[in-house]
Amino acid sequence: MAQRVMVDTSGIYALLDRSDANHGPAVALLRRLKDEGHGVVVTNFVVAETHALVRRRGSPAPPPVHRGWSGKRSARPTLPFLLARFL
Repeated sequence: MAQRVMVDTSGIYALLDRSDANHGPAVALLRRLKDEGHGVVVTNFVVAETHALVRRRGSPAPPPVHRGWSGKRSARPTLPFLLARFL
């Protein structure tokens, strides 16, 4: 039975920042979790903490323009959208 895995702020930031020393391992782990059928859990606290970290350190990469859930174009990607880039 597949389990859910909680992802913390440092893991999300490593996924977003290609210059982070843990970027490669974070991408590989997220892909492995997907391949093995595990779900990913991110709490509201982790989302807020990641937001604060990105604001403090500066954006690791310019956000891509995408269509949000409403179908409208947006320059502010959601966390699920960002995580999906690596799956």
